Amino acid sequence: MRVMFFQWEFPPDGAGIGRYAARMAEALASLGHEALVYAARAPGCPEESEPVPRVRVRRAYDRSAVGSEGLAREALDYAKSNRVDVIECPDHLGIAAPLLALPDRPPIVVKSHYNDLAPAMRYAQAHYRRQRLLIDLACLRQRARLRRERESLEGADAVIFPCRRMETELLRAGIRLPPRRAVCPNPISVFEPPEELSEVTDRPTVLFLGRLDFGKGIGHLPALWARVRARVPNATLEIGGPDSRARFIGSMEQWLRRRLREADGAQFLGPLDATAVEAAYGRAWTVIVPSMWDTFPNVILEAMARGKAIVASPHGGAPEMLEGASAVIADPASARFGEAVATFLLDSARRRVAGESARERARNVFAPSVVAGHYIQCLESWW
Repeated sequence: MRVMFFQWEFPPDGAGIGRYAARMAEALASLGHEALVYAARAPGCPEESEPVPRVRVRRAYDRSAVGSEGLAREALDYAKSNRVDVIECPDHLGIAAPLLALPDRPPIVVKSHYNDLAPAMRYAQAHYRRQRLLIDLACLRQRARLRRERESLEGADAVIFPCRRMETELLRAGIRLPPRRAVCPNPISVFEPPEELSEVTDRPTVLFLGRLDFGKGIGHLPALWARVRARVPNATLEIGGPDSRARFIGSMEQWLRRRLREADGAQFLGPLDATAVEAAYGRAWTVIVPSMWDTFPNVILEAMARGKAIVASPHGGAPEMLEGASAVIADPASARFGEAVATFLLDSARRRVAGESARERARNVFAPSVVAGHYIQCLESWW
């Protein structure tokens, strides 16, 4: 089967959606299928590339063209010239909407990663009550994008979700999803980290990795970290990820720095490249994901693949990702979240069991060959 991923994000540009497409394309290729990626231009990247055999990437447009009929026609021409069997698009930004209106096209699958149509996702950024109004105003300004996202989900030939919770929230929001739909998680390779990067420090270390914004749960960090330090006074919290800005608040990193100090054991690592990310995971005794909403967090997949003890929020796909593992799911606003982190830091045996069970689940459920095989079965059952 020949699958085309039509989305602006692809490494090195973008974040989770881009990494998903890269991993999924390679997974399909490993099973003997072909994957094409029709992505936006990226500085320093060639227009045509073949990162691995049976995967071709074409960077042919600017991000500003997303949602236009002209781009949809160009993408369809590329798909037809390469005899594509299925086109997959993300729901975010509604890139599929104009494509769905074109005649004589292959089936289109929309993968639902994240959008603002469901209140649980839309208001995840609201740490202060007044922010809900600002979010509503922003959505009003972005109504054309939101209309495309709705049209993509409701008009797709099929919709897939990384977790069942995403489907539930969209149905709850009144989205009329097509009858062809299924849960198909995102893949991750389980591997042994390079030995020189996998040594754990002597100091109890907790890792928060992600964009610094309220949706990722930074609003909960000061209180939960105070609980951890009350039980583990020598613990270190490493915070890695790019800064963001919120209206009337400014820099999220500066907001958090005012509430967490180096004297409290907090260290801000800033944006990290692949080597620095690997080193951060190597130092971590426990990985935390205190999100207000996260559909299928890459950081959980990556921590599972590296055998780390995880404490995660129930707001999103984490409970499904970690089902059966010895991780802890707790509301980040509750005392239980910080208590669970402290318990992992103080109990090496429990930490080891949690890490091994998470790693085993990643190997059995989220391995690229497993996910790609399920994906192909879904497509073949539909067409």
